[in-house]
Amino acid sequence: MLTLFSGQTLATNCTPSTPSTTVTEGDLFPGGIVSFGVNAGPSSVTVDHVNAGTGLQSLTVVGTPTNAIVNIPAFTPGTYNPVTVTFAVPNTSQAVDFTLRAASTYHAIFIRVRCSVPPPQVQGCTRTQGFYKNNPERWPAGVQSLTLGTVTYTKAQLLMILGLPVQGNGLISLAHQLIAAKLNVAAGASVPVSVQNAIAAADALIMGRVVPPVGGGSLSTSSTSSLTSTLDTYNNGNTPGGPPHCDD
Repeated sequence: MLTLFSGQTLATNCTPSTPSTTVTEGDLFPGGIVSFGVNAGPSSVTVDHVNAGTGLQSLTVVGTPTNAIVNIPAFTPGTYNPVTVTFAVPNTSQAVDFTLRAASTYHAIFIRVRCSVPPPQVQGCTRTQGFYKNNPERWPAGVQSLTLGTVTYTKAQLLMILGLPVQGNGLISLAHQLIAAKLNVAAGASVPVSVQNAIAAADALIMGRVVPPVGGGSLSTSSTSSLTSTLDTYNNGNTPGGPPHCDD
């Protein structure tokens, strides 16, 4: 139970866990005695006035809730019974933040209710471009082609690209890592936002260039090194918040 002027962190997210609540002194006769208890539950906050004084007279939302649909049930002003406020979270990938005001005739508290964004669920594992080059039978089921930039390559062509030394061509080094990253994604590995952005940026940079030995496209290593490094880190299972490297 939380009391007037105090705060306590109870959990980190609201779906379906308990929210974090912070209780502060309200705007009626500051310095008064403790008048309320507050309990947080799964997607709910319960306000319980002590059995003295004038009871709970009002319970309202202050301002506009962030990512929460708040439901305050009807109650008889002056009640000493607990009143449970519930809330729904429209977007579970975004944080929740809203404030309640509970008041008797002479005392009030503000209850700030917050939920952090749940951490993303990490799925699968990643493999390197060398693995996919040497183990074509271990490619994700059903993958017979991939698009690099705007050009689509067959599996046989992709294996030719993977087998070609970089030889100072940034397009080849980037294609190696992009092929592996896209195969990891196809295999069900989680993709952090930084890697999603790198894959999109790599495709945008490659555009219609045809990767050797299928074609004669090229890019400077200076223009591709950052994206190549990001994808290589992902394929080796070292991206923060990303999936680990597979054991095999």
